[in-house]
Amino acid sequence: CDDEKTAVTFAKQVHEKLNHNDLVSNIGITQGEVLLFPLQSGFEIAGGPVNVASKLAEDSGKAGKILVEESVTVDQPSAEPFTFTISKVEIKGKYL
Repeated sequence: CDDEKTAVTFAKQVHEKLNHNDLVSNIGITQGEVLLFPLQSGFEIAGGPVNVASKLAEDSGKAGKILVEESVTVDQPSAEPFTFTISKVEIKGKYL
């Protein structure tokens, strides 16, 4: 996404749609530069932000949450702060 608000709004829409269909989703959001590599069947995306977002979504142990890393501005009054240490990396942010 081009901006933080768009990313958070999109994540909430996807999360709500999946929940409506009884599917539990975990979404991690962060920001930063990534690399895009062309493959025969599409593209591969890599970089630090991809790894952090993946750790938030996959390794946080928080099912059914949107986890937004502290580098991303969250304008949601109901957002709750979190701090995790995953793979020896401390990650801070907010739950939605």
